[in-house]
Amino acid sequence: MKKIIYSIASIVALSAATVSCSNDSLEPNVVDQENISVNPVSSETQLRMTVNGAYKYMSAAAYYGRDYVIFNEVHSDNSLSNGASGRFVSEGEFTTTITSSYPADTWAAIYQVIAMSNIAINADVTDGDPDAINAIKAEAYAIRALAHFDLMKLFGQQNVTLTKESLTIPYISLYGVVTDANYTRITLTELDAKLNEDIDQAIALAGNDITTKTAFNKQAILALKARVNLYLAPFFGDQKYVVANQAATEALALGGQVATATELAANFKLGEVGINSVFELQFLANDNLGTNSLYQIYNNTPYGDVYVVKEVKDVLFADENDIRGTFVTVDAKGVLRNTGKYGDRADNVKIIRFEEIVLTAAETAFRMGDTAKALELVNKIAENRGIEAYTAVTLDIIINERHKEFVSEGFRFDDLMRLQMNVPQVTGRSVANTPAYGDYRLAFPIPQRETNVSPIQQNQGY
Repeated sequence: MKKIIYSIASIVALSAATVSCSNDSLEPNVVDQENISVNPVSSETQLRMTVNGAYKYMSAAAYYGRDYVIFNEVHSDNSLSNGASGRFVSEGEFTTTITSSYPADTWAAIYQVIAMSNIAINADVTDGDPDAINAIKAEAYAIRALAHFDLMKLFGQQNVTLTKESLTIPYISLYGVVTDANYTRITLTELDAKLNEDIDQAIALAGNDITTKTAFNKQAILALKARVNLYLAPFFGDQKYVVANQAATEALALGGQVATATELAANFKLGEVGINSVFELQFLANDNLGTNSLYQIYNNTPYGDVYVVKEVKDVLFADENDIRGTFVTVDAKGVLRNTGKYGDRADNVKIIRFEEIVLTAAETAFRMGDTAKALELVNKIAENRGIEAYTAVTLDIIINERHKEFVSEGFRFDDLMRLQMNVPQVTGRSVANTPAYGDYRLAFPIPQRETNVSPIQQNQGY
């Protein structure tokens, strides 16, 4: 890759020629810029290639390939960086600045995903099977919603100014059209409407075939709706829990299973689709991130900066029968490592697992007063993890099971924020760098690479 384009204007104008997905394609030239208008996407095959390009950008190290997951781990009570190769130290210590490169690269990478999804959504495709075209467009709508949702969680002010009118991020829905709207940070209320509009459109267009797990299918889209509305419920009220529960329940009805203890361990050591997968990004042996992979950052390698904090093993996994605790092991240097998940650089990245849907359905059922259903659902996890079934359920039990289930997968910081909790103090992080809920450092700054070339408003405190 020659360089990353950082401004929204440049990313919005990203050429459709990038569907080739080569590493050099992030730097479009004049010919590339002309391709989308001279040869617009008009066939099912071209549409498929465009959406595949969006998945390729999602797999980048700056997004789901590594950095997005690691941000949410080192910001939480799961992991920190030892600085072995100088990576993710400031993120783990909440000392990022407007010139920090990792958040800036992620900002750019996610808007590249959005650009590709917009090309697909706005394409007038007449050549191909109508049902297949609709299903591919459904994927594009879901990708666009997920990308904006992830940007909001990283850069939005909702956990700082603490209202539904907090500023979030620009929501870009057109390709190749650069206007003031590209730089306007919309409110959380406005973003909520746009996210759900895109997701509902995706649900309407999606077919019922959920056999493909390496793309957004209907079950994955419903799971995304549940995820989004669960996160937003503290800002918008209990009706959001109802929406999240309905989406999760519909997703569960489409089939799937909680992985057994043996299957769970195996699924994270395979470069193929797991038995409990709903949606994952595919990495092949000859097409992976190498030294920039999750494997390299987590394991005892020269690039293995991110370790698991002592409290995870001592407190979270105090029950030695819990299979999930065996995923955290001590290396030769006495450092706790995530070795049970992402044990190879060619491992697929799990975006949505069936277990997430189960636990979302459990939590929302509990919040709606259906404790019997919540208990039934949380025990689907417990009985497959080597721990005793619960005889009664509380919200703390459900949240704790969610914490244990998704260690090292990039969920914990989001959960802390939606639960409006302070970042817990852990061994290795100073008290001064452990922010309370509402601290300005809970949101990354808008990158200086963006503010230098656009009128976008900076986050408070930076």
